[in-house]
Amino acid sequence: MHLFLYICASVFLVSLTAIISLLLNALTAHAHHPPHYWPRRPSGLPLVGSLLQLPRSKPWIHYAQWAQRFGDIFHFRVLGREFVVLSSITTALDLFERRSVIYSDRPLFVMCGELVGRDESVLFSPYGDRLREYRRILNSTLGPGVAHRHWEMQQEEVHKFLNGLLESPHQLMPAIRRYAGSVVLRIAYGHVVESDDDKYVLLAEELAHITTAAIQPGKWLVDSFPYLKHVPDWMPGAGFKRWAVKARARSDELIYSPLQEVKKKIEKGTATPSLTADFIENSPENERIIANVASSFYAGELQLFYDTRTDSEMHSPSAGADTSASILATFFLMMTLHPNVQSRASSEIDRVVGTSRLPHITDREKLPFVDAIIKEVYRFHPVAPLIIHSPLKDDIYRDYFIPKGASVIVNIWGILHDEHNFTNPSAFNPDRFMDPPEGTIDPRTIIFGLGRRNCPGKHLGEASVFMAISNALASLRISKALDEAGKVIEPVVDFTSGHTS
Repeated sequence: MHLFLYICASVFLVSLTAIISLLLNALTAHAHHPPHYWPRRPSGLPLVGSLLQLPRSKPWIHYAQWAQRFGDIFHFRVLGREFVVLSSITTALDLFERRSVIYSDRPLFVMCGELVGRDESVLFSPYGDRLREYRRILNSTLGPGVAHRHWEMQQEEVHKFLNGLLESPHQLMPAIRRYAGSVVLRIAYGHVVESDDDKYVLLAEELAHITTAAIQPGKWLVDSFPYLKHVPDWMPGAGFKRWAVKARARSDELIYSPLQEVKKKIEKGTATPSLTADFIENSPENERIIANVASSFYAGELQLFYDTRTDSEMHSPSAGADTSASILATFFLMMTLHPNVQSRASSEIDRVVGTSRLPHITDREKLPFVDAIIKEVYRFHPVAPLIIHSPLKDDIYRDYFIPKGASVIVNIWGILHDEHNFTNPSAFNPDRFMDPPEGTIDPRTIIFGLGRRNCPGKHLGEASVFMAISNALASLRISKALDEAGKVIEPVVDFTSGHTS
């Protein structure tokens, strides 16, 4: 009986804490922020706000529909948390670029950040000295002045990728996954991926899954009610705390195990050049920094290639395996659906490069139609449909109030699929980037992030994408698959909703 009463009391206290927290959030919002300063917003319910109006998947489509009703900047509230959505290139650049000194932080993710410890990662780190140090290291390896050092290695991995497809043409996604992982793992750890079940790739995927689970919007009450993080692990209803303890321990193991292997190779004299090896030899006292920076490559936090996302793609893209694979998967799908586009690109390559060699990164400026295809792939299915930052202080923009700590979201997908920006945006049409009218948005200016949290590996990622796509167009005929009866299998164009990112 006493145990039953104790459990009931514990559950009551947890619930009461959550309710009080929610009421305080709501009262604080109304007390300190004049309603007439807020951007327009959809109607919501008391306490929960717009929670019941939000879709469980592909929120960028819903935000684009709201933008048609409420304008290119609107606001909504969910469980006391404030969200502001930017739906035009003007608002995005005004805040994230021109006011980057303010809009460079991340919203508070209690579960993923504080409890699981991912706030030490490149992606989720608050804006400050640590993030600046991370970016300094990344720029020294991936920046525009040094990215060319990786071209030879990238070309080597492209050749492996093409040979793999020629040997097993029906194993497209494993080949893409292996190619994308190989590039970033060689840079981060000097590790060469040789198989689909490569140990490092599996470690990366597990870390990505933990991060995805921890960041899922609406899954964890503690994200809306931060006071719950103080609830003891043993209390009924505190299962989230017990999960977080296990997830944090496993994340640390996944982050540090590759670094430990590199250290062992250094001791044996067998380590190959890599970001991790160079940093350990020069600054061994900063192992935690290099562990987090290097893991951002192989866990896909610096995204540039393949789609394992859930609903948390509100994150800044960068230059790792997942982004590149997403781009390449979209490219191959579009080529099966548009053989005329593939034929035109192949003809351009034959005419400019010839048939005695494969295209090189230095050929990019001479292949405008290939470049237009890549831009259209970026536009048609941006790797991060939503990018989220948070202001470091209260701000007023166009007479609208944006509070410190709000989640400010740029709807990248919405901008690139807005009929005011692109005619017939739902159609895949590379010609829209051949001699485009003045003022046409180049997708590359926004899909790799904005402001002080933009992708430090943009140049590496763009080179990997160009090499893979141009070489595939030069050497492969991409067509629809056939079933066992020899009939064409029509591909379905339906993209997943989520995050590596």
